Amino acid sequence: MKKLLLFILLTVLSIGAATAQVSLPNGGFENWTSSVTYNPDNYMVTSNQQAILQAGAAPNCLRVADPYHGNYAIQITTVLGTADTTMGYFLDGNPNGPPQNWTGGIPYTEMPTGIQGYYKSAITAGDIAHLFVNFKLGGVSIGFYVFDFTGNNSNYTPFNFTFMPALTQTPDSIIFGAASSDFLTNTQIPGSMLQLDSISFTGAATQPALLNGDFENWTADTLKSLDNWYAIGGGGNSLGSVTQTTDAYSGNYALELTTYAGDNNGNPRAQPGTEGTGYYVCPNGPGMCNLVGGYPYINMVDTLAFYYKYAPANPTDTAQVSMVFKFNGTQTWWTGGWMLPSANYQYFEVPINLFSPADSVIVMFQSSQWQDSTLVSVGDVLIVDDAYFKSQPLTTSINQWKWNSGELVIAPNPSSDLFYISNYKSSIVSCKVMDVVGNVVLQSTINSNQSTIDIRSFAKGIYFVEVLTSDAQLVRKKMVKE
Repeated sequence: MKKLLLFILLTVLSIGAATAQVSLPNGGFENWTSSVTYNPDNYMVTSNQQAILQAGAAPNCLRVADPYHGNYAIQITTVLGTADTTMGYFLDGNPNGPPQNWTGGIPYTEMPTGIQGYYKSAITAGDIAHLFVNFKLGGVSIGFYVFDFTGNNSNYTPFNFTFMPALTQTPDSIIFGAASSDFLTNTQIPGSMLQLDSISFTGAATQPALLNGDFENWTADTLKSLDNWYAIGGGGNSLGSVTQTTDAYSGNYALELTTYAGDNNGNPRAQPGTEGTGYYVCPNGPGMCNLVGGYPYINMVDTLAFYYKYAPANPTDTAQVSMVFKFNGTQTWWTGGWMLPSANYQYFEVPINLFSPADSVIVMFQSSQWQDSTLVSVGDVLIVDDAYFKSQPLTTSINQWKWNSGELVIAPNPSSDLFYISNYKSSIVSCKVMDVVGNVVLQSTINSNQSTIDIRSFAKGIYFVEVLTSDAQLVRKKMVKE
């Protein structure tokens, strides 16, 4: 074995960087970060998902043991994450479209004259926090009210707002919530904080049974964010559109995306669950967004490869993968592919042939196309696993490589010391082992049906074994070092 390792080392040194591998970080979708959050009971939407999954920030709708009354209060804060700025908010409805068109809410059949409570604040100069109430009857808004908070108040301060103009009809439901920044103008200045407690309606005989205005009742929730990737989409019904699944092609996990019921300027439409290595920033508000992020990439010719399953709710829908190439921050090329329904894992390739240099690439997967906007597409499910760039040498004695994984056997897997690889239909010409970021850690010429890989010196984690066989098969599988 020592002689074999010495031969492998000499081979690697002699080859040098001739077979540079471009990696897609966490393309096996194995690495996820779990964040435990608490959400106030009966409030179906909070900013925590957007902060964690899209902005790359900490939870910003918090249960705090700093109450005016009881045990807890609610605190919302505008935060700056690695990808974007996100205001803190909570809402007992779906914030799709203009506020008057928001759906959901809790039952209430009184005609209150105002709303009162206690607050603390630290609103950044130039920003405004809001409290809002939307009274509805038969699904139609009959009174929408917004109240402002500004300045700094380190001690609990009472507020008592009057509904102007007064309600003229008895509602059947209300939507109530608050935001730490100005959601009306999409002004979001990091650091703005609003803390609320003991909320109640005035001029009414009873309070809504589900208001939870003392913010005493909370439910724990665990959000899992995919490392090195970002959820791309809105809040509201996008909850659950990007999830971890154990239905993996290899390893423990895969990425699952689901098309959800969203909104476009007040009109309901299907929105694809989308995950990418980049993200959108919108300095001038919605519709004025720039796609940023991505990872270093320099190959002019390459191939993106991955495995997928696709179960569309609408049989005519197709899932999509896209790549945006940039050079010096400017988009230079786009390419992609469309995936048809498949109940079993299918291998998929997207050829890359650039006409101008690139220094970075953003890869995005989505569960349906943007054109699939009707609500019959809601529920499309795309599962993706083992996404990577092939990044093979452009010259080879083999005319055309074929990709396969069914004939290669790696055992035991996982292992802590040795992996045995075998391929019985043809001999293994060469073997290469790469880590999750694409670095080649072992490489050898074998010319046999089987061989042994010594991984005792490897760090624990995930690796990829790639072998070239004598019948022009390029075989790639994942292995795990315990």
